[in-house]
Amino acid sequence: MMEGLKSNQPLRQHVYETYSSKLTTDDKLKGTLFSELTSIYADEQDPARKKVLIGWLASFVNANDYLKAHEQLFDFAWKFKLTYSESSNERIRKEYPEADLITLTKQCRDKFSGYAMLTPYPGQKEDRINFCVKYGVPIAGVIPTQDQADAILKGNDLAEQLRVMKLLALMGAQPKKIESTLVALFSKRSLDDRSTMTSIQTLAIEVLGNCKTNSVKAIDYMISVLPHYGNDTEAAKEALVKIGKPAVQPLVAALDKTTEQNGGLQFQLITLLGKIGKDAAPAEKSIQRVLAGSRNSDVKYAAEAALQSIKGL
Repeated sequence: MMEGLKSNQPLRQHVYETYSSKLTTDDKLKGTLFSELTSIYADEQDPARKKVLIGWLASFVNANDYLKAHEQLFDFAWKFKLTYSESSNERIRKEYPEADLITLTKQCRDKFSGYAMLTPYPGQKEDRINFCVKYGVPIAGVIPTQDQADAILKGNDLAEQLRVMKLLALMGAQPKKIESTLVALFSKRSLDDRSTMTSIQTLAIEVLGNCKTNSVKAIDYMISVLPHYGNDTEAAKEALVKIGKPAVQPLVAALDKTTEQNGGLQFQLITLLGKIGKDAAPAEKSIQRVLAGSRNSDVKYAAEAALQSIKGL
Protein backbone atom coordinates (compact mmCIF):
# COMPACT_ATOMS: atom_id res chain seq x y z
CA MET A 1 0.00 0.00 0.00
CA MET A 2 2.74 2.47 0.94
CA GLU A 3 4.63 1.84 -2.29
CA GLY A 4 1.48 2.66 -4.23
CA LEU A 5 0.84 5.88 -2.32
CA LYS A 6 4.05 7.78 -2.99
CA SER A 7 2.14 10.67 -4.52
CA ASN A 8 -0.02 11.04 -1.41
CA GLN A 9 2.18 11.85 1.60
CA PRO A 10 -0.61 12.22 4.20
CA LEU A 11 -2.26 8.92 3.27
CA ARG A 12 1.09 7.16 3.04
CA GLN A 13 1.94 8.27 6.57
CA HIS A 14 -1.52 7.31 7.80
CA VAL A 15 -1.13 3.79 6.41
CA TYR A 16 2.21 3.32 8.17
CA GLU A 17 0.99 4.76 11.47
CA THR A 18 -2.20 2.67 11.39
CA TYR A 19 -1.00 -0.71 10.15
CA SER A 20 2.76 -1.11 10.72
CA SER A 21 2.35 -2.33 14.29
CA LYS A 22 0.00 -5.11 13.10
CA LEU A 23 2.52 -6.67 10.71
CA THR A 24 4.41 -9.89 11.31
CA THR A 25 7.86 -8.97 10.06
CA ASP A 26 10.92 -10.85 8.89
CA ASP A 27 14.34 -9.43 7.94
CA LYS A 28 13.25 -8.64 4.38
CA LEU A 29 10.11 -6.79 5.45
CA LYS A 30 11.99 -4.87 8.14
CA GLY A 31 14.42 -3.67 5.50
CA THR A 32 11.51 -2.66 3.26
CA LEU A 33 9.81 -0.75 6.08
CA PHE A 34 13.02 1.13 6.88
CA SER A 35 13.37 2.11 3.21
CA GLU A 36 9.75 3.29 3.10
CA LEU A 37 10.20 5.35 6.27
CA THR A 38 13.31 7.05 4.92
CA SER A 39 11.51 7.73 1.65
CA ILE A 40 8.56 9.29 3.49
CA TYR A 41 11.00 11.39 5.52
CA ALA A 42 12.88 12.65 2.45
CA ASP A 43 9.66 13.54 0.60
CA GLU A 44 8.12 15.45 3.51
CA GLN A 45 8.38 19.21 3.01
CA ASP A 46 7.15 20.49 6.36
CA PRO A 47 10.07 20.84 8.85
CA ALA A 48 7.82 20.26 11.86
CA ARG A 49 6.40 17.10 10.33
CA LYS A 50 9.89 15.89 9.42
CA LYS A 51 10.77 16.03 13.12
CA VAL A 52 7.84 13.72 13.84
CA LEU A 53 9.00 11.34 11.11
CA ILE A 54 12.56 11.23 12.40
CA GLY A 55 11.01 10.13 15.69
CA TRP A 56 9.23 7.30 13.84
CA LEU A 57 12.54 6.28 12.32
CA ALA A 58 14.28 6.34 15.68
CA SER A 59 11.58 4.17 17.24
CA PHE A 60 11.82 1.71 14.34
CA VAL A 61 15.62 1.50 14.58
CA ASN A 62 15.54 0.91 18.33
CA ALA A 63 12.86 -1.77 18.05
CA ASN A 64 14.25 -3.78 15.14
CA ASP A 65 17.45 -5.75 14.66
CA TYR A 66 17.97 -7.48 11.33
CA LEU A 67 20.82 -8.53 9.06
CA LYS A 68 21.21 -5.31 7.07
CA ALA A 69 20.11 -2.88 9.77
CA HIS A 70 23.62 -1.47 10.24
CA GLU A 71 24.04 -0.85 6.51
CA GLN A 72 20.68 0.87 6.15
CA LEU A 73 21.13 3.07 9.22
CA PHE A 74 24.54 4.39 8.18
CA ASP A 75 23.52 4.71 4.52
CA PHE A 76 20.67 6.92 5.70
CA ALA A 77 23.04 8.97 7.87
CA TRP A 78 25.32 9.60 4.85
CA LYS A 79 22.43 11.31 3.06
CA PHE A 80 22.83 14.25 5.46
CA LYS A 81 26.45 14.77 4.37
CA LEU A 82 27.10 18.00 2.48
CA THR A 83 29.06 18.02 -0.79
CA TYR A 84 31.30 20.45 -2.65
CA SER A 85 28.33 21.57 -4.77
CA GLU A 86 26.33 24.38 -3.20
CA SER A 87 23.33 23.63 -5.41
CA SER A 88 23.33 20.05 -4.08
CA ASN A 89 23.81 21.30 -0.54
CA GLU A 90 20.73 23.50 -0.82
CA ARG A 91 18.65 20.40 -1.56
CA ILE A 92 20.36 18.34 1.15
CA ARG A 93 19.74 20.95 3.84
CA LYS A 94 16.06 20.96 2.91
CA GLU A 95 15.54 17.20 2.63
CA TYR A 96 18.02 16.18 5.33
CA PRO A 97 18.47 18.94 7.96
CA GLU A 98 21.32 18.17 10.34
CA ALA A 99 19.17 18.96 13.38
CA ASP A 100 17.13 15.85 12.58
CA LEU A 101 20.27 13.73 12.27
CA ILE A 102 21.38 14.96 15.69
CA THR A 103 17.99 13.92 17.07
CA LEU A 104 18.34 10.48 15.47
CA THR A 105 21.86 9.91 16.83
CA LYS A 106 20.79 10.94 20.33
CA GLN A 107 17.75 8.65 20.33
CA CYS A 108 19.58 5.73 18.69
CA ARG A 109 23.01 6.17 20.29
CA ASP A 110 23.30 2.52 21.33
CA LYS A 111 22.39 1.32 17.83
CA PHE A 112 24.92 3.57 16.10
CA SER A 113 27.53 2.47 18.63
CA GLY A 114 26.76 -1.23 18.23
CA TYR A 115 26.54 -1.11 14.44
CA ALA A 116 29.68 0.95 13.77
CA MET A 117 32.13 -1.96 13.84
CA LEU A 118 30.00 -4.54 12.00
CA THR A 119 31.30 -3.74 8.53
CA PRO A 120 34.28 -5.83 7.34
CA TYR A 121 35.65 -2.97 5.21
CA PRO A 122 38.37 -0.86 6.93
CA GLY A 123 37.54 2.35 5.03
CA GLN A 124 33.84 2.04 5.82
CA LYS A 125 34.65 1.26 9.44
CA GLU A 126 36.79 4.39 9.68
CA ASP A 127 33.97 6.49 8.21
CA ARG A 128 31.54 5.12 10.78
CA ILE A 129 33.96 5.74 13.64
CA ASN A 130 34.51 9.32 12.47
CA PHE A 131 30.76 9.81 12.27
CA CYS A 132 30.33 8.56 15.83
CA VAL A 133 33.10 10.86 17.03
CA LYS A 134 31.46 13.86 15.38
CA TYR A 135 28.03 13.16 16.86
CA GLY A 136 29.16 12.12 20.33
CA VAL A 137 28.37 8.41 20.02
CA PRO A 138 30.66 6.34 22.27
CA ILE A 139 32.25 3.11 21.04
CA ALA A 140 33.86 1.16 23.87
CA GLY A 141 37.53 0.43 23.21
CA VAL A 142 37.57 2.55 20.05
CA ILE A 143 36.60 6.15 20.86
CA PRO A 144 38.23 7.22 24.14
CA THR A 145 36.61 9.40 26.76
CA GLN A 146 38.37 12.70 27.45
CA ASP A 147 39.93 11.21 30.58
CA GLN A 148 41.19 8.21 28.63
CA ALA A 149 42.58 10.48 25.91
CA ASP A 150 44.33 12.56 28.55
CA ALA A 151 46.07 9.48 29.95
CA ILE A 152 47.12 8.29 26.48
CA LEU A 153 48.56 11.68 25.52
CA LYS A 154 50.60 11.76 28.72
CA GLY A 155 52.14 8.39 27.83
CA ASN A 156 54.77 7.37 25.29
CA ASP A 157 52.89 5.31 22.69
CA LEU A 158 53.14 7.63 19.69
CA ALA A 159 51.07 5.45 17.39
CA GLU A 160 48.17 5.40 19.85
CA GLN A 161 48.58 9.11 20.52
CA LEU A 162 48.31 9.83 16.79
CA ARG A 163 45.16 7.69 16.53
CA VAL A 164 43.59 9.51 19.48
CA MET A 165 44.56 12.95 18.14
CA LYS A 166 42.85 12.19 14.83
CA LEU A 167 39.66 11.45 16.77
CA LEU A 168 39.98 14.53 18.97
CA ALA A 169 40.27 16.67 15.85
CA LEU A 170 36.71 15.60 14.96
CA MET A 171 35.24 16.46 18.37
CA GLY A 172 34.96 20.22 18.06
CA ALA A 173 35.41 21.95 21.43
CA GLN A 174 34.97 18.79 23.54
CA PRO A 175 38.73 18.38 24.21
CA LYS A 176 38.79 21.75 26.05
CA LYS A 177 38.78 19.64 29.22
CA ILE A 178 42.30 18.37 28.45
CA GLU A 179 43.67 21.64 27.08
CA SER A 180 46.74 21.69 29.34
CA THR A 181 47.75 18.21 28.17
CA LEU A 182 47.37 19.26 24.53
CA VAL A 183 49.53 22.35 25.09
CA ALA A 184 52.19 20.20 26.77
CA LEU A 185 52.54 18.17 23.55
CA PHE A 186 54.35 21.10 21.92
CA SER A 187 57.31 20.56 24.27
CA LYS A 188 57.65 16.84 23.53
CA ARG A 189 60.42 15.44 21.31
CA SER A 190 61.09 11.97 19.90
CA LEU A 191 64.47 10.53 18.99
CA ASP A 192 62.91 7.53 17.24
CA ASP A 193 59.95 8.95 15.32
CA ARG A 194 60.10 12.68 14.75
CA SER A 195 57.62 12.46 11.87
CA THR A 196 54.85 10.97 14.03
CA MET A 197 55.54 13.48 16.80
CA THR A 198 55.24 16.33 14.30
CA SER A 199 51.93 14.93 13.08
CA ILE A 200 50.66 14.73 16.67
CA GLN A 201 51.69 18.34 17.31
CA THR A 202 50.05 19.49 14.07
CA LEU A 203 46.80 17.86 15.17
CA ALA A 204 47.18 19.47 18.60
CA ILE A 205 47.25 22.85 16.85
CA GLU A 206 44.00 21.97 15.07
CA VAL A 207 42.30 20.72 18.24
CA LEU A 208 43.33 23.76 20.27
CA GLY A 209 42.01 25.98 17.50
CA ASN A 210 38.68 24.16 17.70
CA CYS A 211 38.73 24.76 21.46
CA LYS A 212 39.56 28.46 20.90
CA THR A 213 42.39 28.24 23.39
CA ASN A 214 43.66 31.38 25.09
CA SER A 215 46.89 29.68 26.16
CA VAL A 216 49.79 32.05 25.48
CA LYS A 217 52.14 29.09 25.11
CA ALA A 218 49.90 27.46 22.49
CA ILE A 219 49.40 30.67 20.52
CA ASP A 220 53.12 31.46 20.56
CA TYR A 221 53.84 27.96 19.29
CA MET A 222 51.36 28.40 16.46
CA ILE A 223 53.00 31.66 15.44
CA SER A 224 56.42 30.04 15.61
CA VAL A 225 55.53 27.46 12.95
CA LEU A 226 54.25 29.99 10.41
CA PRO A 227 57.62 30.18 8.59
CA HIS A 228 57.68 26.36 8.13
CA TYR A 229 55.28 26.34 5.16
CA GLY A 230 54.24 22.80 6.07
CA ASN A 231 51.14 21.06 7.39
CA ASP A 232 51.69 22.63 10.80
CA THR A 233 51.73 26.08 9.17
CA GLU A 234 48.35 25.52 7.52
CA ALA A 235 46.91 24.16 10.75
CA ALA A 236 48.25 27.17 12.66
CA LYS A 237 46.72 29.65 10.22
CA GLU A 238 43.27 28.13 10.60
CA ALA A 239 43.62 27.81 14.36
CA LEU A 240 44.75 31.39 14.95
CA VAL A 241 41.79 32.76 13.01
CA LYS A 242 39.40 30.54 15.01
CA ILE A 243 40.99 31.69 18.27
CA GLY A 244 40.50 35.30 17.23
CA LYS A 245 40.87 38.01 19.85
CA PRO A 246 43.25 36.17 22.25
CA ALA A 247 45.65 35.70 19.32
CA VAL A 248 45.73 39.36 18.30
CA GLN A 249 48.33 40.70 20.73
CA PRO A 250 50.80 37.83 20.13
CA LEU A 251 50.38 38.30 16.37
CA VAL A 252 51.01 42.04 16.71
CA ALA A 253 54.10 41.38 18.84
CA ALA A 254 55.44 39.05 16.16
CA LEU A 255 54.66 41.58 13.42
CA ASP A 256 56.45 44.36 15.33
CA LYS A 257 59.62 42.25 15.36
CA THR A 258 59.70 41.89 11.58
CA THR A 259 61.55 44.00 9.04
CA GLU A 260 61.15 44.36 5.30
CA GLN A 261 63.46 41.37 4.95
CA ASN A 262 60.73 39.23 6.51
CA GLY A 263 58.20 39.92 3.78
CA GLY A 264 56.78 36.39 3.72
CA LEU A 265 56.14 36.35 7.46
CA GLN A 266 54.73 39.87 7.38
CA PHE A 267 52.29 38.79 4.70
CA GLN A 268 51.14 35.82 6.81
CA LEU A 269 50.76 37.80 10.03
CA ILE A 270 48.91 40.67 8.40
CA THR A 271 46.60 38.30 6.50
CA LEU A 272 45.72 36.48 9.73
CA LEU A 273 44.96 39.74 11.51
CA GLY A 274 42.78 40.79 8.61
CA LYS A 275 40.85 37.52 8.75
CA ILE A 276 40.26 37.97 12.48
CA GLY A 277 38.56 41.23 11.55
CA LYS A 278 37.23 43.83 13.97
CA ASP A 279 38.72 42.11 17.02
CA ALA A 280 42.15 42.86 15.51
CA ALA A 281 41.69 46.64 15.89
CA PRO A 282 44.76 46.89 18.20
CA ALA A 283 46.87 45.80 15.20
CA GLU A 284 46.04 48.80 13.01
CA LYS A 285 49.08 50.87 14.03
CA SER A 286 51.50 48.01 13.37
CA ILE A 287 49.92 47.20 10.02
CA GLN A 288 50.08 50.88 9.03
CA ARG A 289 53.80 50.87 9.86
CA VAL A 290 54.42 47.92 7.54
CA LEU A 291 52.27 49.47 4.82
CA ALA A 292 54.26 52.71 4.95
CA GLY A 293 57.68 51.06 5.00
CA SER A 294 57.37 48.03 2.71
CA ARG A 295 58.29 47.93 -0.96
CA ASN A 296 56.77 44.47 -1.35
CA SER A 297 53.59 44.82 -3.43
CA ASP A 298 52.03 41.65 -1.99
CA VAL A 299 52.64 42.80 1.59
CA LYS A 300 51.26 46.26 0.84
CA TYR A 301 48.15 44.79 -0.76
CA ALA A 302 47.61 42.45 2.23
CA ALA A 303 48.04 45.40 4.60
CA GLU A 304 45.47 47.50 2.77
CA ALA A 305 43.01 44.58 2.65
CA ALA A 306 43.57 43.78 6.34
CA LEU A 307 42.95 47.38 7.42
CA GLN A 308 39.70 47.42 5.46
CA SER A 309 38.62 44.14 7.02
CA ILE A 310 39.41 45.34 10.53
CA LYS A 311 37.46 48.56 9.93
CA GLY A 312 34.55 46.61 8.45
CA LEU A 313 34.83 48.32 5.07
